[in-house]
Amino acid sequence: MSAWSPNRSTCRGSASSSASRASRACSQVGSTSPVSVSASTTDALEAAIVSVGDYAVGNGAEAKNRVRLPLNYQLATRVQRVRMFGSAAVDLAWVAEGKTDACIMLSNNPWDTAAGVLIAREAGAIVTDIDGSPHTAKARATIAAAPKILADLVELVAGAVEDAGRKI
Repeated sequence: MSAWSPNRSTCRGSASSSASRASRACSQVGSTSPVSVSASTTDALEAAIVSVGDYAVGNGAEAKNRVRLPLNYQLATRVQRVRMFGSAAVDLAWVAEGKTDACIMLSNNPWDTAAGVLIAREAGAIVTDIDGSPHTAKARATIAAAPKILADLVELVAGAVEDAGRKI
């Protein structure tokens, strides 16, 4: 990896081997021009790259993580790749840019997700709460995804919640 340079052209990294991602145009790093971002157009969960929020720590972590373990299992068996970046901002920005096809965060703080939710929506992603209802500042979870895979993803999360034997 090389150092950032304001005068160097770079290409966005290919998140998968799909032709649409591999053919992305290069952008000028450091440009003062507005950058247009667009959410993924992936239409099959099996082709999706999905990021997940990190595991809970501290008081109550064991109970909160009961859903995360079956969720990771469900994702690993149904999607192309699972990633964990450790940042709600990165998760949502990458969905907005189309570098990932979806993200799932089971614990929310509105100060962690508000800006990213707006950016993802503006880029064409659909952002919901855990039950598929529109995401708000009071949402219990954040699911942001390419429109064509959202319903399958919400169903997958519901299955993980059921497997965990508890509700969030």
